[in-house]
Amino acid sequence: MATGSLWPLLVGETIASKYRLTSLLGEGGFGAVFLAKHFVNDCVIRRVAIKLISNDQPDELIQSTGLDHPNLLRSLDAGEWTFKSTGFLYMVMDVADESLEQKLRCAPLTHEELVEVVAAVASGLDYLHSRGRCHGDLKPGNILRVGGRWQISDFGTLRDIGVNRTAAYTGTILGTLEYMPPESFEGVISPAWDIWSLGVLIVKAASGKFPYAGDTQLALMTPELCTPVARRPGHLAARDVG
Repeated sequence: MATGSLWPLLVGETIASKYRLTSLLGEGGFGAVFLAKHFVNDCVIRRVAIKLISNDQPDELIQSTGLDHPNLLRSLDAGEWTFKSTGFLYMVMDVADESLEQKLRCAPLTHEELVEVVAAVASGLDYLHSRGRCHGDLKPGNILRVGGRWQISDFGTLRDIGVNRTAAYTGTILGTLEYMPPESFEGVISPAWDIWSLGVLIVKAASGKFPYAGDTQLALMTPELCTPVARRPGHLAARDVG
């Protein structure tokens, strides 16, 4: 796997003779995402986002290319690419206008905005859950605005729990601490994980704050997690997104 110091060096490189990397959008333990130009016969036909990951971790690529729902970020193309003996897998995606995380830096969502986000995310989760899959890392940074529609992205933590199963178990705990339910620390994976994360996201998006305090794993596993959250005037009711 490439180190972070390699990512900037890839800007200007061309993948599969048709995707030219123009800038680095972000990087992390998952790999890196680039803005790129898709060209044919030296003519640029569109801008795309390209995610590069290690070629020995194909799960995300396989999972992403099999998804088809208007509230899930779609995979336009995928394949393998080698740069100076370092192998990568790449996924080509639509370019997002912004993430929910970026939007929340300005101010909490209005009631109307919150209804729109929750309806879109819930629809995407329903699609995943009906196919026996759990996202496992729902958070504002993984919710993108693409073409006027909110979409769930980043399927590297997607887990198969089976269509007729209510839960599965894993020895590898992945996710974002503030959005993980209590049972996740014991390796329990189920649709309830995503619903918990959506609940936390709703509170954060509406108020600008998390529903509970704690900056360590131990603190977030305490009984305070079950303390009822105060509801602000004009709170989002279930009927608003039904």
